[in-house]
Amino acid sequence: MRKAYRQEPGRGQAGPDKFVALLQRLPRRLPAHVSDLLRVDALMALGLAAYLPRRWAFGVADAIGALYLLSPVGARTRAAMAAAFPERDAKRAAHEWITRTGRDYVAMRRLIMGRDDAAKMPVRSHNEPALLREPGQSLIIALGHFSREANIGLYKSGVVPKQLAATIAPIEPHRWRPRGLRIKLQVTAIMKGIKVARGGDVEVVPFDGPGALMRLVKHLRRPDTAVTISTDAIVEGGRERGHDRAFAGHRRLSFAQGTARLARLSQRPILACVPYLDEDGGLAIEWADPIAAPARDDETADARVTDEVLDFFERAIGKRPGQYVLSVGHARQWNENSQSWSADQNREIRELTSARTRSAAPMDGVPR
Repeated sequence: MRKAYRQEPGRGQAGPDKFVALLQRLPRRLPAHVSDLLRVDALMALGLAAYLPRRWAFGVADAIGALYLLSPVGARTRAAMAAAFPERDAKRAAHEWITRTGRDYVAMRRLIMGRDDAAKMPVRSHNEPALLREPGQSLIIALGHFSREANIGLYKSGVVPKQLAATIAPIEPHRWRPRGLRIKLQVTAIMKGIKVARGGDVEVVPFDGPGALMRLVKHLRRPDTAVTISTDAIVEGGRERGHDRAFAGHRRLSFAQGTARLARLSQRPILACVPYLDEDGGLAIEWADPIAAPARDDETADARVTDEVLDFFERAIGKRPGQYVLSVGHARQWNENSQSWSADQNREIRELTSARTRSAAPMDGVPR
């Protein structure tokens, strides 16, 4: 007589059951997959357009951006820009933001293919700290997710006269899924573009955990070295606890504190900078004042140091939102006079009123 057993849920399921479970998850994932597939198609088209004359190549990027502006994504972007920048032309700001990723990809591809030469691109540097060119001084350069085309100016040979290690986001393990493929195309172009701009004189380090952090600490302990690292990286779950704060148009985001931790462990100063494109499309870099490394055991200083860098970045976003490649947000407003971000009081009142109305409604939906 056969012994009966109880099957564990989710294990050893029959093929049809697995297929049904997959179909149940598909509706939630389908819009994101379709969006990423469209973006992959756009990047592939832009990779081919990069072979065209420079003006035509960027024209293709602008045309693709114009099509996106007509989509629901474009409508949401215009609404967000209108909420965050009430004194500006929302349509123009949305178009510049939407086309930024495509233009950056074209710029990287043209650099990689030799269609453009970084050595022939002049760079204007504003408020450059003397520390950057001090012989023997090692330092950390804090970056944000600003225009990759503008970043060419920072990685151009001679701009950072140090033995440089550049950190990049790691490529996702599921690289053949639509999102993974999109990120692979973008990150690979950035990585290769950095190497070409520096003439090969750079070590590219995927920042994928504690091992990468200690590798960078070791690099900085040598004289005359530098590390570039993104300070506006968002923490999305996982074991790492982020630093929560308002940022640009967002009421609250959680940020990784890797830059501050790297400064504390290596005992090296931080130079925050924002590469940008001026009104004529030229390369420029705006530098913040140096931030000294806190005591090695002062973990509480990580939040303060992170805030100093992010305060500088969010002012730059307010000045040039179209050159920031992540979401700008729309829960706070940019004040042109004070050059600062503040809460949208009218929006908060509307949300509070809406919340009170919802809380007053019967839980069972039956009118009283």
